[in-house]
Amino acid sequence: MEMMDTFQKYDLMLSASVAKNEQLYFQVAKELEKGDAQLKIESNRRGPGNKDKTVEEYIQNFTWDGVKFQMDKNLVVLGAKILSDQKAADERLNKLLEEQNEIKNKLGQL
Repeated sequence: MEMMDTFQKYDLMLSASVAKNEQLYFQVAKELEKGDAQLKIESNRRGPGNKDKTVEEYIQNFTWDGVKFQMDKNLVVLGAKILSDQKAADERLNKLLEEQNEIKNKLGQL
């Protein structure tokens, strides 16, 4: 029962984050007028794991990162790792958005 409550909380938090990222992607895609925004994929896999892909390529060719998110771990640990990575990604995104807004404000002042 406790695990169910934990995962419902994770689900709500991740859904909100995904919705925010989706909205931001469509805003950026409109600004680019091409829709070819690139994602930087960071992996813990051996070899050339870090790549740039379009959003469409990433979704169509998605593969589970078994090194980063090990399937032999219990669900609570795996869920916590996913949530932790999403929080870190949200923090990076918020920092970038703040920097972008500062630049836009400076340009507006000029």
